[in-house]
Amino acid sequence: MEEKIKRLNDIKEDVGFDLYRKAVTRVVASYYSKVLSNRGKKVKRTEVWDRTNLKLKELGLEEVSYEFMRTVV
Repeated sequence: MEEKIKRLNDIKEDVGFDLYRKAVTRVVASYYSKVLSNRGKKVKRTEVWDRTNLKLKELGLEEVSYEFMRTVV
C-alpha cells in the first residue's frame, strides 16, 4: 500500500488533486478489505470506511463519504 501511495504522490500534480484523492482512497480501501478478509473476518463496509478515513487523515487528505465507499468496496 505504501509503495502505491508513493507512486501516486509522484504523479499527483499531473492527475489533479481530486483524482489523486480518489485513487489513494481506492488503494487504501482495497488494502484494508484484503487484510480483513485474510484474517478470516467478514468484511464490513463501515469498518473499512473507518480505517480508510483514519489513513486519509494521517496523509492529510479529506475524509470520504460512506456513499463513495460503497462504490469502492
